[in-house]
Amino acid sequence: MDRRSLPPVATTRHALAPSGHSRLVRGVSLLAWLALFCGCSSGDAATSTRAEQIVIPITAESGSPIRIDLGQLDASRKVERLVLIENRSGAARTIARIDASCECVSFQNALVLIEPNESARAILVIDLTDDPDFAGLLGIKATGFDAAGEPVFAAVISIRAGALESAGE
Repeated sequence: MDRRSLPPVATTRHALAPSGHSRLVRGVSLLAWLALFCGCSSGDAATSTRAEQIVIPITAESGSPIRIDLGQLDASRKVERLVLIENRSGAARTIARIDASCECVSFQNALVLIEPNESARAILVIDLTDDPDFAGLLGIKATGFDAAGEPVFAAVISIRAGALESAGE
């Protein structure tokens, strides 16, 4: 895949220092910036939950997959979560394909070129509506690959599917 054929993407350039200070936001609307960064940390947490910003890092070394815990989801609804894919490697990385172990998981706007120390926003989509009565635990593996077929990132998405419990129970 050639750079000219990749879709444009709103990116965020920042130093990936643990302090999270000194951010230069480019091409992201104020509303998107607030949704991405207010109250969020740029730390290297191994687990992301729906209450936190979901960050999928791209690093130079392949390590264990990042764990993303989406908690309890109603299987009769399609759920979308904003994901920030951060390129923490020293080279530009292309995401050309994302494979998931379940057809119920997909990513929108994630097939992009990400320069070093930049990030791209994508949407993680969980759609269990084909089996709305399903109840149980899911651990879905998602792996992003570059144009050469080399893994760029890996994540395990954990979901507890079924009818949501009411607040009084």
